[in-house]
Amino acid sequence: MIPKFITLLAVLYLLSPIDIIPDFIPVVGYLDDIVIVPLMLSLAIRLLPVAVREECMLQASRQHKKFMWITILIILLIAAMIAGTVWLIWYRR
Repeated sequence: MIPKFITLLAVLYLLSPIDIIPDFIPVVGYLDDIVIVPLMLSLAIRLLPVAVREECMLQASRQHKKFMWITILIILLIAAMIAGTVWLIWYRR
């Protein structure tokens, strides 16, 4: 229950227009978002029971392999489209 609450607070803080340091201050304004949100999420992860954390890590590693191959395929398709476009432009001259 507590990890869910902390995660909800992190998301709400990230989306909230009210910050500890206002975002209109250059660089420093986004620094609180970059520091506070990951700290809150890491705290929520550490508060999870060990069994839940291990099960989630196993599921994530299985999903990572599937996602990796899909990502490689998309990158290769984009590279082929760029190469085809360059080839068409080059040989139309």
